[in-house]
Amino acid sequence: MRLIIFSDSADLVTSVLPVVIVLNHAEPARCGDLPPVLPSIQYIDLRWVEFSSSWLRSLFSTLLTLDHEVQCIITRCYITSTVEGSDRETELISTNIRTGFNNTFYAQHCLLFRKSLHGFGEALHGLNIKWLRINVEYAILNRSDFVVFLYKSLPSLSSLEKLDVCVDDISPDLCDDLHSLSIKSVTLSQRGGWRGLIVNHVSQLSQVLISPTQMETIIIDVNAHPDLLEALCGRNINSLCLFGSGEHLEVKNVSALCRSLSSLKQLDKLDVIVNNDTPGLWQALHGLNIKSLSLSGGKTGLIVNHVSALAQLLASLIHLETLSIKVSKYNLCLWEAIHGLNIKCLSLCNLGQLDHISSLSQSLASLTNLETLCVKSPCGGVPRLLETVCGLNITCLSIGLSIEASDTCQQLWEALIGLNIQSLSMSGFLHMRKNIQEEHTISPSLSSLSQLQMLTLYVSHFDDIQLPQSLKYLNIYWCDEEYDFPLSDIVGMLSACTQRIEIKLECGVTFTESIEGYKIEIETLKNVKMTRFLIYTWKPSIENGSDWCVQKVVVGVDGNHDDDIGDDKLYKQFIDDVADLHRISVRFRIN
Repeated sequence: MRLIIFSDSADLVTSVLPVVIVLNHAEPARCGDLPPVLPSIQYIDLRWVEFSSSWLRSLFSTLLTLDHEVQCIITRCYITSTVEGSDRETELISTNIRTGFNNTFYAQHCLLFRKSLHGFGEALHGLNIKWLRINVEYAILNRSDFVVFLYKSLPSLSSLEKLDVCVDDISPDLCDDLHSLSIKSVTLSQRGGWRGLIVNHVSQLSQVLISPTQMETIIIDVNAHPDLLEALCGRNINSLCLFGSGEHLEVKNVSALCRSLSSLKQLDKLDVIVNNDTPGLWQALHGLNIKSLSLSGGKTGLIVNHVSALAQLLASLIHLETLSIKVSKYNLCLWEAIHGLNIKCLSLCNLGQLDHISSLSQSLASLTNLETLCVKSPCGGVPRLLETVCGLNITCLSIGLSIEASDTCQQLWEALIGLNIQSLSMSGFLHMRKNIQEEHTISPSLSSLSQLQMLTLYVSHFDDIQLPQSLKYLNIYWCDEEYDFPLSDIVGMLSACTQRIEIKLECGVTFTESIEGYKIEIETLKNVKMTRFLIYTWKPSIENGSDWCVQKVVVGVDGNHDDDIGDDKLYKQFIDDVADLHRISVRFRIN
């Protein structure tokens, strides 16, 4: 028997009587009817249920009329199309839906196991939604399906004022698809990265609040109409993103783009997301006073055909401090292009096998002001890169590996041994525990880092590790819905510490029954001073975009409820990843 469980409770921690509604009733005519929704309903859980897109649309329509937020968990459910003559197969979908007052609708982690977004798009058809936020972590892998969803489903949302799309990676094609939509406000964000507001018309500039404290990036097409480029001139813009096709950049646009960019005296950060480059594109960016430059081209990376022009551009940016590069292929000329720059932070993404390791080593050695190195790799390039780090004077190292690269972890641990770094961030690992087939763990590597003062880990499993005596700050971000937060392992590790350490623990959990147990377990540590123990829930809001709201204060000694994210990119990514969960936030120190 297939069931929907409606938990009619104001407090998820003390959930009581559920209301059960049978879907596969003996009378077929009643199966498509809207199930009775209690006025105070806050949580709906649908698991392994088959329903039509019209039934789901009716449910969403009712939830949008309520004056409070409702969370609807859909786990591996089947959606059938109700369009006449449709021969599409049933879709298998998992997602986390939040509806809120003021007609907000948020779809978190939309996973499509089979077929397209067609049925889900039908379920949204014609709804009275003002603000729609979609996290398309997996659906975006099939871009054609997502494009069909954009152009077929969204036009039916006549009340839609704001669209917010969050993805793992941002490509020029995705920017172009969103750029062509006729919606008042379209925001594109990247998990753990930045968020930007797409501007495709002069009239939209008047709606954009541009100030020195502006947090959002302005996103425009590199081939934007000259009128828009002219309207940008002199604006107080801090962060700008250029997207599109570099090879189509006309000569007249190069001049217009150059004039516009050079007039932005407050411009501090520039992102360039293009499929390919031209000398004209790099010429338009020449001599800017920016401090941060990011070059990418989506998931596969930017194709650099004019390395010499890029090298001239980089040399002209005398105030540049941070450079991020994500290209489809790292070649010898590219390493020569970064040679001798006065940058403080270098980020390299999509590292492959690094065939030109000697050239890279020479270029890195020439960066005499380099303090921070960030590397991300889908394969085994990181260990080889770290071989070149030993002779550098960097103080901060950030490492991100994909799941496919997990078999290179042992090489990575060995490459870490003895580095003279003060801050280490690690993410993208399946776990931090000993491999069953390996005799070694990460502990010897960490304990050998005699200068390490800050360690940040974003993991989904945890086991005991040995911390160096020099460590002063430990940040642990943990997210795994299938397992309980491993606080016992963390407490056991910290109990062996003899130095004073400031601890920040953040975890995403489905339920919060064990909160008091977590608090007591931490207090069993000797000489513990707990300054914060909060439980957050994420609240979508048409006015504020989204907010983490304090659901419960277990310990609030310092009264500080802020996230204190700062420049911690791993924390930003963690915050995005747990938006459909409860978040436990703990601050304490030992000794």
